[in-house]
Amino acid sequence: MILLKNNSKSSIPEWMAIDVHGSIKCSHHLSKILFGELYKKKDGDIVCAIGTHILEGHEIDLEKPIIILKKNLKSQYQSKNKTEADASHDIAAVIRKKLVFRSRPIMSNISSC
Repeated sequence: MILLKNNSKSSIPEWMAIDVHGSIKCSHHLSKILFGELYKKKDGDIVCAIGTHILEGHEIDLEKPIIILKKNLKSQYQSKNKTEADASHDIAAVIRKKLVFRSRPIMSNISSC
């Protein structure tokens, strides 16, 4: 059974997906470091600066939202040669929009970090 709940008093956090042409590689772990900077221009287009690379793109709404779940294990028990867990799932976030960067990056002499 999957139980969806939101324990916070505020609304569910909303995240955005990022869609790029190719892949993004980093030589070190990305946890808790500045990855890049996002800017929204007056015309609604998005600019992403990562190091010396500048990406231009736009924001689109997803056809169907994506829910990010966090699993909470309560207890485990043995059942016919396999371990089963009694778990619930919290809604960690919802993704309703995506940033799409289809063009190749522009090289810049200015670093965002």
